[in-house]
Amino acid sequence: MIEKSHPVSLDSLRSQLATRQIDFVDDELLNMIQRLRTEGVIVLRLSSRPSSFLRFLSDFSRMWQVYIAILLSLVETMLVIYASSFSLALPLRLTIGIWLLGFLPGYFTTRAIFPEKKLPVLEGILLNIFLSVLISAGAGILLGIGSFFNPAFNVLALSLYTELMALVATYRTYVTEKRLPPDKFAVEGQLKTSSSMNG
Repeated sequence: MIEKSHPVSLDSLRSQLATRQIDFVDDELLNMIQRLRTEGVIVLRLSSRPSSFLRFLSDFSRMWQVYIAILLSLVETMLVIYASSFSLALPLRLTIGIWLLGFLPGYFTTRAIFPEKKLPVLEGILLNIFLSVLISAGAGILLGIGSFFNPAFNVLALSLYTELMALVATYRTYVTEKRLPPDKFAVEGQLKTSSSMNG
């Protein structure tokens, strides 16, 4: 079961065993984990929580979505402002623009509103797209009130909104994780397969 589900913490292993209706006692479970660790099947480490928001934000393995969103926002802004007439940049500009207009604002807004909740995949995608279209249309309407309705201002407004929501979502996730009780152990890395153990 460990090779199939790759539990990342003691609590996730407990919940997977309970889901499969496997009875266990905590002492037996800890003894089994220690035996697997001594055999080299799994690697354990004490779970570590970042002591500050900046450390949490700098953990690329957890916050890669934020870095990708900032990178895409900056690239799209530069392409719209500086390479709008350059025809070779058009496919890249359209691809990133679709993500910036149709997915990223809603994704980070959803993560900011529901930091603890993992929505089902289809519901999450639909909510992200719906919110992104709503936010993009709202930004266009607000920019249209003044004389700011042009592609550069629109991309700049959506980029700033997306980056702001990414930071808010990250902070809310940090606060939520800080409130959770710490796991005793976390599983680090991939489990070794039987062929790598024999070799």
